[in-house]
Amino acid sequence: QIYGRVLEPETAPMTASFEICQSQDRRNGLSWRSVAWLMLSDIVGTSVLTFSGVTNKLGWLLTIVFIVGLFPVSLYVSVLMVRTRTMLVSMAEMRARPPPKVSTMGEVAGAAFNSPTAKTIVEVLVYGYTFLGQASYLLVLGTSYQQTFYMQHICLTVAVAVGCALLVVPLSVIREMSESVMLCLFNTVLIAVVIILALAAISEDSSRDTPVTHLIAPSLTFPALLGAATNMVYSFAGQWMYFEIMDTMAVPSQFPQAFLISGPFMVITYLVVALVGYMLGATESDLVSSVPKGPMLQALAAMLFAHVAIVYGLKSLVLARYLHAQCSAENMKSRSPGSYLLHSVCTTGMLAVGYAIANAVPFFSQLLGLIGGLFAGPINFILPLALYLVTLVRYEGQLAGTSDPLVEDDRSSPMSSSLPSPSQRQFGSQGQGSHPKSCEEPEEEMDTAAGESEDTEAAENDSSSNSSATSSRSQVSVSLSKLCRAVPAWEMIFMLAILTFIILTMIVGVKDQIQAIIDLDNQFGEPFSCHALAR
Repeated sequence: QIYGRVLEPETAPMTASFEICQSQDRRNGLSWRSVAWLMLSDIVGTSVLTFSGVTNKLGWLLTIVFIVGLFPVSLYVSVLMVRTRTMLVSMAEMRARPPPKVSTMGEVAGAAFNSPTAKTIVEVLVYGYTFLGQASYLLVLGTSYQQTFYMQHICLTVAVAVGCALLVVPLSVIREMSESVMLCLFNTVLIAVVIILALAAISEDSSRDTPVTHLIAPSLTFPALLGAATNMVYSFAGQWMYFEIMDTMAVPSQFPQAFLISGPFMVITYLVVALVGYMLGATESDLVSSVPKGPMLQALAAMLFAHVAIVYGLKSLVLARYLHAQCSAENMKSRSPGSYLLHSVCTTGMLAVGYAIANAVPFFSQLLGLIGGLFAGPINFILPLALYLVTLVRYEGQLAGTSDPLVEDDRSSPMSSSLPSPSQRQFGSQGQGSHPKSCEEPEEEMDTAAGESEDTEAAENDSSSNSSATSSRSQVSVSLSKLCRAVPAWEMIFMLAILTFIILTMIVGVKDQIQAIIDLDNQFGEPFSCHALAR
């Protein structure tokens, strides 16, 4: 259904058949319950550990507003993604064309805009953003390794390198997301245990001063508020891989039901970490760093190391598939030695890039904020809105029987394409209404006639260009009117609110995070310096 309207009877059966026939192993696809654990393992990850520090900057009231407010935004955008996928498939079915590829955000963009260029641009943006996100996981691997062996002087550059080395072999083994559902379930439980034990250890720390909490942090400024919001945005930004997750499902249209499990777990976990950690005085950049040094810190750091290694591996599946397809699409699903070798090259290359980024910005909370503001918001919230609106305009136009400006075959009706062009009409009338000039006529007269013909054609071309420009403006006007009719007023307002918030975090919030990184560089050392833990 689109806006509660059932698809036209003639398209609904074809859409159902597409769901069954799109993939031969669709019957073996994931259920929405399994998908919920995949989502939790990705979303409820290391970013949640920064929430107590973020609450220290905001105060508990604004923290609650952001966490509770961003969940319905994330859910709404995800529902729009399902609608977009459904409409693109239905549009192809109504035209009796093969169904488009809609297994990645890049493929959906290419289908929505009917442009390979759009597909390429979105793929570069999405996977470039994901490369940066992977670097944050490697940074946590390094810091958790340092915390596990905190009594030894280990530089961050060495610790991150050790984490990368330990991941090389496992990343070459698991190649399909459906092979890792139980691993995701275990990993979600693991991060929950880390959070609970960390809060317990902080509460038992008698050396900690009595914390002072605020409804709203007294020193809070507008740039600092949006800077903290970038961390929150990153924590809700899983939409970049939702099309890929849908493609692994037995029934992709059931994807929003996964939020019945992931939603409450995610919001409750975020609130507990943010508020309880804040009230206990956990003011470090992440929750585990606030645990006093000792055996408990070592145990928690070891569990966090395992959790992050699993999350990194799961996201690497998506990235490695993309890189593998770009290098050699024909053997991507093969299990030959050559295919495994290419897969290993892709995963090892990602580790190398991530290592460089992790040591270039060696401050976890600020790195997440920078990625969240610059890329997570636009890619996970603005881009799905744009894809949905473009697809909706085309879908409504197709239902109404109007031409599709993004489909080349529809730009002119069959009737108009069968009519002769202006130049054809001119020379046709010349042949029918008068006799052709003989070879004996004067040469000057022939030149004059040719010149007049060229002038007439030039004038008609100018007229055609003006007509085309007028037609383009008319199409834009028609598209806007279709949107106003098709999208309820409350949804338009909600979309504008999302757009405004994300743009503000992109500009003001990112600027605040950059300044924080500069200040920390001056305090703790430049990029690629030792950054060992203080004993």
